[in-house]
Amino acid sequence: MPISIRSEKMTLKNLENKIIFEGKVLITREDMTINADRAEVLLSESKGESDSVLEETNDGREVEKITTLGNVLIVRGAQKAKADKGVYESGKALFVLTGNPEVWDNDFHVKGEVITFYLDEERTLVSESQAVIYNGKAGLSRKEK
Repeated sequence: MPISIRSEKMTLKNLENKIIFEGKVLITREDMTINADRAEVLLSESKGESDSVLEETNDGREVEKITTLGNVLIVRGAQKAKADKGVYESGKALFVLTGNPEVWDNDFHVKGEVITFYLDEERTLVSESQAVIYNGKAGLSRKEK
């Protein structure tokens, strides 16, 4: 699934297989958008003999991991999430949020220590959760460990 990234500044670190995006970062995947202050993209090892990360990417190099930092906001359908840090691992199709993570999805709001989205399974795991489930105007608050 293709990933598009926009930012105010981009730094290529060829020897580290890394691209750093800074300032108003917008990451778009077919089913999800991510906003952050900074993103570090780790690429797979080169499959060709090109001198440029971008050319190597065009030659089949893949995104292995994206680490987002600062004011991370994720929108995926009706679901919204925010955190201080997010790590997307493409091979495992998961996104892990840490640093005061919260999720809103239709009739509930949940906070936790770590929130993990299993993207292919449409499943979310929350560690040290505190959830509020809205039932009309009444709310139920439940804290779990």
